Amino acid sequence: MSSAEKLAKLLESSRDYIDDGDRPDGQPQRSKKEQMSLCHNVVDMVCSPQLRVETFKNLTEFNRLLGLSMELLLHTCEHADTDIRLVGDECLNRLIKGLMDSAIGRVIVELFKELRRNSSARTLKAALSRFADLCHLVRVQKCRQYVQGIIPVLAQVLQRDEETIQDCLSSTMPKLLLVFGRFMNDKDIKNLMTIPLARLSSPSASVRRMASSVLATVCQYSRKPKHFSALLVQRLMTMVFPGPAMATEGSLYLGVLMCLRHVLGPNLLGGNYEGSENSSDSGLIHDRGRPKELEVSQSELELAFSLLLYCSQHSDHNVVTASLETLQQLLRQPPLLLRKWLVSPGPLMGANEAFLLSDVASQLALACRLSATAGLVVAPSEFGLIASGAIDLNASLDSNALSDSFADLALESEETDSGPVARAENLDSHLGASSFPIGLQPPPSPGAGSAAVSLNGETASAYWPWQQNEYSRFRIPVVFAVNLLCSSFLLSGKRGGLIDDRKVRISVKSLALACVGAAVNLWPASLQGHVYPLSSASNMEVEPQPFRDILLFMHHSDQQLRGNVMLAVGYLLQAALAIGRGDFSSWSLEASRCWETEPFLLNNLVEIICNGLKDSSSMASRMACIAVRSFLPALMDSQQALESLQLLQTLLQLKSDTYWLVKAEVLDIFGTINYQLLYFLESIRRQQPTEVCLSMRSIQ
Repeated sequence: MSSAEKLAKLLESSRDYIDDGDRPDGQPQRSKKEQMSLCHNVVDMVCSPQLRVETFKNLTEFNRLLGLSMELLLHTCEHADTDIRLVGDECLNRLIKGLMDSAIGRVIVELFKELRRNSSARTLKAALSRFADLCHLVRVQKCRQYVQGIIPVLAQVLQRDEETIQDCLSSTMPKLLLVFGRFMNDKDIKNLMTIPLARLSSPSASVRRMASSVLATVCQYSRKPKHFSALLVQRLMTMVFPGPAMATEGSLYLGVLMCLRHVLGPNLLGGNYEGSENSSDSGLIHDRGRPKELEVSQSELELAFSLLLYCSQHSDHNVVTASLETLQQLLRQPPLLLRKWLVSPGPLMGANEAFLLSDVASQLALACRLSATAGLVVAPSEFGLIASGAIDLNASLDSNALSDSFADLALESEETDSGPVARAENLDSHLGASSFPIGLQPPPSPGAGSAAVSLNGETASAYWPWQQNEYSRFRIPVVFAVNLLCSSFLLSGKRGGLIDDRKVRISVKSLALACVGAAVNLWPASLQGHVYPLSSASNMEVEPQPFRDILLFMHHSDQQLRGNVMLAVGYLLQAALAIGRGDFSSWSLEASRCWETEPFLLNNLVEIICNGLKDSSSMASRMACIAVRSFLPALMDSQQALESLQLLQTLLQLKSDTYWLVKAEVLDIFGTINYQLLYFLESIRRQQPTEVCLSMRSIQ
């Protein structure tokens, strides 16, 4: 009997035992040892050279036997017994390795067939993970065919709720899209993004995590990553600004914030970050004739930043934590457009007006906002009716005409330059005054100044007192963010007072303090200001509390808070030395004069860092080392360079620290030191006592 006949007979007899529930009556159940032996025998026979020789002229028979063998092994991966599952998984890997050089294309086809079956979670996970690992071996001529078949398959898999499937999708989608993403057109990308967008509001954390990572991966590996990233940001903004009814839905905010954390990063907005190159300007011949891609505009970044500040005041602590984590990332690595706006005097982006509008009105306002920095005027006599739902905006608006207008606008944006002014002109041309609902009029011009919503002669500050009244004192968005974080999570409002741990979680305080440190790195003078209350009804007669009181957390019992204080001081010294061109004292005096506060003393800040290096907690010591590494080279080149000697002497005391990461940080610091400059500073320090003695003798 030939090997093909033996394998066919073995597979035919084993089909009755693939599932114990389908076993015929009267036949005994196959033992554990027999099932494990069956898997090994099948793999040995499929991978044997004799089988390929016998089926050389009959590839159909070989493909049939290979399909039945892989179906048996994949079905074994969902067996109830753990040992049998491990054997099935091992045999499947052996089969793939044995056929790597001869029939890997057919193996990929069989794995794809299993994906189309969309069977049990374990079987699907085994097939999906291996298909993702082998998809780079697909021939280029076949990639487009796989794309047309895999998009509906992924649409079905993305709707699965098993946690194992969610984790598998998060790890396999980058591998799949790295190969097939370049062969997907715009329609395929949009179809693939539809289901993850809908799953961002799922109550399951694993589903939201999967959806956000899939959306970012689809944008990253598409042919136009910046274009689809901009569309995704716009879509996320419309999801969280549909009106006051959604203000209490925490799961939607969690999904959107997690997705923003993936999208607003250097991987997708690389051209908008300092030191990065724009891939569209690579100089290739096929890129020169292509139109400029749609990119995330400054107004969209401002709206996202305002959304993070709004969510930091949410009643759900999970939303607060997610917003602070995203805000920390955005402040540490801000895009160039957002960085310029954060440190420039001007009005804060009115993210809260959209929450005051109803569904259709907010979407129209958002469309204007995303097109340009425009204004939105609401009739005073009709805003109350619109907000309460007494006026049906859908009845006064032709939805078909509106959808056609937006479709035409989307087509034009892909063919022309999609800057903010161009998008505003297209929006004005398609949405005229007659297209707007009752009481809503289009903005007079794209540069109509501050975008405030008029409410019976009052601005939105009547509903958000901390947005306009107190913000007018700062006039810099990053300072307003520092005030909001300090007054909400850190400082009590009285000099020397801190918010009790029973009112605000320590983890939230740590995130807020980390955000303040990142903001200080952008604008070091923000730490010279004072805390102002969030509500205009608060008592302003009391002396305001300075922001510098966050340094009092260096005495807190939590090591993470103490370490974040060290990082904030390190960022302050780094940014101040850069702005002051090596003269910290002059910068401190000038900043204190502008804010009418006491200046920072360099020796006091260095003393705080030294105390952090001597901290009993290894984590706090390591974070202090990270802070020292950020500003020590600039301090040694400054006019107050002698202060760095105290830091170096304190660092030498950490050579016997028990935590190896602290030793690694110390070695990194000493590896970046200019030892010629250090020798010069030490010689100056030795001469100082002699000069003091000579001056005293001359006085006598």
